[in-house]
Amino acid sequence: AASDVYKRQALNMARDPLLLLTQYAIVTIVGLVLGVVYFQVTNDAAGVQNRLGCLFFMLSLLGFGSLSSLEMFITERTLYMRERAKGAYRTTPYFLAKALADLVPMRVLPPVVMGTISFVLIGGLGTGATGYLQFCGVLIMANLVATALCFAIASTARNNAIATLTAVLVTLFFMLFSGLLVNRAFFALSLALPSVSDSCHRGEHAAGPPLGLVRVVHALRARGARHHCAQGHAHLHESQRLAPRHPPGHPGPGPLWL
Repeated sequence: AASDVYKRQALNMARDPLLLLTQYAIVTIVGLVLGVVYFQVTNDAAGVQNRLGCLFFMLSLLGFGSLSSLEMFITERTLYMRERAKGAYRTTPYFLAKALADLVPMRVLPPVVMGTISFVLIGGLGTGATGYLQFCGVLIMANLVATALCFAIASTARNNAIATLTAVLVTLFFMLFSGLLVNRAFFALSLALPSVSDSCHRGEHAAGPPLGLVRVVHALRARGARHHCAQGHAHLHESQRLAPRHPPGHPGPGPLWL
């Protein structure tokens, strides 16, 4: 049964070769454009920035390109439910057959084509054959993860419009917190840690985050805040103790110009 589903999916792709040709044309053109824009980048700060921008653009393209896998489960949902109710196959063989028929030509080979062109023209993305394999492996894994996310969304969405909107929003949020647009450490600390001045003003310290280095940094900042508050109170008490005291009814010291 799984082989029949695989053959049917491959036959459907063969009947509509425009999507496959468009996919390969896009990755080829993008690889050439990136190679021209970032041709032989230098090994300095500007080169690092250019490589980060190139990698972010490539991964964004692969992430949004995986949206083409949404309709694979939505369009055949009625057929799948009818055939499964008749006992033609179970869910796991059906999913594996559909996924395998789509992954190799649509999700594995396009990143290799784009990665090969970019790796040759840009330079500095890896060293030798090992660097090339690692670079292409990262692109393939990123594309597979994005495709798996689209599979999960397509299996729960009612129609293609809802699935596309949900997948785009989720992909955009992943891009926002990927580390290039927003520093994740700064974002975590800014949400979890109160400022020293606010802590002193309130006289309290918010509970620290539960895990990892952020908790250690929070503990250090909280200790510094307590020390700062304690020093402020000590200086206040010392100034009050050293201030001259006058008997009741005494007018106190006159103006400095008298």
